[in-house]
Amino acid sequence: MLIYFSQTGNTQLLAQAIKKNVENSDIIYVGFWTDKGNASKEALDYLKTLHHQKVLVKAIIILKKSLIKLKKVLMKVMKL
Repeated sequence: MLIYFSQTGNTQLLAQAIKKNVENSDIIYVGFWTDKGNASKEALDYLKTLHHQKVLVKAIIILKKSLIKLKKVLMKVMKL
């Protein structure tokens, strides 16, 4: 399953590019844009509904120091 939340279209482009490779997977692939150092509200709300599933999270961040920011965002999301 592939779920994504895209504001500018970058996450949508990535989702469309990998869609065929993940269609028959038991993993839920979740892509989202970031908002003020966290996943978007829509993505956070969706992630909170998942329980006991295998989830792969892909955050789209295009900023200076993006690896540091990505780590901070993913740490927040993992606490859900």
